[in-house]
Amino acid sequence: MFIDKFVLASRDSELDYLFAGGATIDSVNDGQNILPFGVFPKLHLESVSFYDVTLFFGNRDSVSDLMLSVISYKLGVQMPLPKMRCIKDYCRLSNFKYSSYESRDFDVRVISSAQVDEYVNSGKSLIKLYEKKLDRTALYILQLPEHYLSIEEQYALMGLIGDAVRYYKAQFVISTNSPILLGIKNALIYDFDTVPIVPHTWSNSPLVKRLTEMSQEVASIHKRIK
Repeated sequence: MFIDKFVLASRDSELDYLFAGGATIDSVNDGQNILPFGVFPKLHLESVSFYDVTLFFGNRDSVSDLMLSVISYKLGVQMPLPKMRCIKDYCRLSNFKYSSYESRDFDVRVISSAQVDEYVNSGKSLIKLYEKKLDRTALYILQLPEHYLSIEEQYALMGLIGDAVRYYKAQFVISTNSPILLGIKNALIYDFDTVPIVPHTWSNSPLVKRLTEMSQEVASIHKRIK
């Protein structure tokens, strides 16, 4: 693995920054253009730990994608972002802890939803894109990779990710709304539809338990209908 942990700006450091710039608590609560300030403390999220594969699941006001954007910016890679005038200062107050690197001297590759849209609109096979891109030792950042993929193709993508981890020692940080991708081997899951946001593995994830219960309920309904 390349990154072990991302320590987010603390609530106190956020407030110090905002007060120094003339902002107030009300401006945070009103959601004025100070993103990413004022978001993560409300979710009791102080840091993010990473496995071989780390999944940000859910779409609470796109906060999972906001987290992906902050991580990308901090790593110095380009990703289509909404304009956030404060992101540079926010990242200055946040820090990575690396596994074996004192500085960011490893390859970081981003596949954003905008890139996926462009690729699909050109008439090309999306799963072929992943086969082509996931081919080396790198930290991969994937934004909603399941878009446009069938169920079978999502399972194929799981296999590609697993192979990249196994054979290339790659690491993945992924935002997703796909329950299927939660089954990626050796993944750490952050459910952004809960508060507080805490990490889980597949075996102990309340989210996976809820999805399993829902699947069982659907199967029971189908059985009664028959």
